[in-house]
Amino acid sequence: MKSISYIFVTVCAVLIVFTGVLAVSCSKDACKTVVCLNKGNCSGGACSCPTGWTGISCQTSVFIGNWNGRDVCDSSGIFTMSVGIDASTQTTGKYIITNPHGYAGQVSGTLSTDGKTITIATQPIGPVYFSGHLYLNTNTALGFSYTTTDTGTVAKSENCSGNYQKQ
Repeated sequence: MKSISYIFVTVCAVLIVFTGVLAVSCSKDACKTVVCLNKGNCSGGACSCPTGWTGISCQTSVFIGNWNGRDVCDSSGIFTMSVGIDASTQTTGKYIITNPHGYAGQVSGTLSTDGKTITIATQPIGPVYFSGHLYLNTNTALGFSYTTTDTGTVAKSENCSGNYQKQ
């Protein structure tokens, strides 16, 4: 009778160990097929995006959208502004900024490698040359610093900065 009990206990122990090994070998890595872009990290099958990126795969720049804020300029005062930011359809990493400083028109900028700053190289818009930086404070707040230089006979520059909220 002892040998039957011993065999029964042994068989049960082997089955428990085998079931445990089988369960572990069948568990799937939830992140195995998940691709997180722009330095996002996968955890539990979902991407966690760094500042500057959003979306299921961290594929969308948070710069894209409409932003409202106030600019303070060194000689002309305070202005309430709205700007639109969209990704260029022609060049990766380029963005189109509409209505900078209230000028009807657009300038283009280049996204930094960390996804947190757009740099606008000097370019004409309306009656001025425009250059500056848009930088993320959070995914829903950005700062904007820029310089306008009048293209008229008297070259007059003005420095402005502002804070904007995503709409």
